[in-house]
Amino acid sequence: MFGDGKLDELRTFVQKDDQACEVVDELWQWMMEKHLEKDEQADEVEAKRRCPGCGGIGKGREEDKEHRDLIGQHGAVGFEREGFYCGRCRKVFFPSGPSA
Repeated sequence: MFGDGKLDELRTFVQKDDQACEVVDELWQWMMEKHLEKDEQADEVEAKRRCPGCGGIGKGREEDKEHRDLIGQHGAVGFEREGFYCGRCRKVFFPSGPSA
């Protein structure tokens, strides 16, 4: 935004405001992605694999992954949510994802 000649290209207040908003949106996207990555890393593997129905340990399968989008004030950020299959209950369950 402040590189050589960049400020000279912006003539009106609206142009300057639009560019500032773009920068804020990019920063927001980057920060939210980092936040979601950290939340996923903080989960305890054993606890998140527990079936909510019977308490057994679910098995992760590639086909049980789910893409989710969280919508915030500056746009959307996506993440993959891992599903687990409980053979005893015969159900796929998704542990709680990152908090919004």
